[in-house]
Amino acid sequence: MDSTEVRRWIVWNNYWLPACVDTVCPYCNHVTTLAAEEPVLSASTESIIMVGRCVRCGQNPKIWVTQLRMNNQAEGGSVLVFPSPPARREIAISEDVLPARIFNAYKEAVNCFNGGHWRATVTECGRALEAVTKDKFPKQGHNLGNVSDVLFEVK
Repeated sequence: MDSTEVRRWIVWNNYWLPACVDTVCPYCNHVTTLAAEEPVLSASTESIIMVGRCVRCGQNPKIWVTQLRMNNQAEGGSVLVFPSPPARREIAISEDVLPARIFNAYKEAVNCFNGGHWRATVTECGRALEAVTKDKFPKQGHNLGNVSDVLFEVK
């Protein structure tokens, strides 16, 4: 799963398992860490299912580990979260298209949105607009009010 990242692996019954998983919680929709607990080996599916505990909301999504690796192999395996985390917004504009100041402000706005931090998203969108106005209208500075006066001035 693209939105799941294992920061640390541990050995349990000679298998590599995630100690915790960074993802978007399917219950509270925030970027969070799921603490992985209570592993159970399923011999029929050659997988391990674990209970994940969201450190933000306390809910318990399941963590499913497939393509198991033994502890004498490199750590890893395929990790899925159930229910599936909500889709995250991707950065739609490449870094080489915009000036660095504008791209960084845009990227922060998307990251805040993906994290469910709505007030911070609004703030970062404002910073992105200020970066655009400073770049396109250098004489008016980065004040959105000054730029809107110039743009909407009736001649």
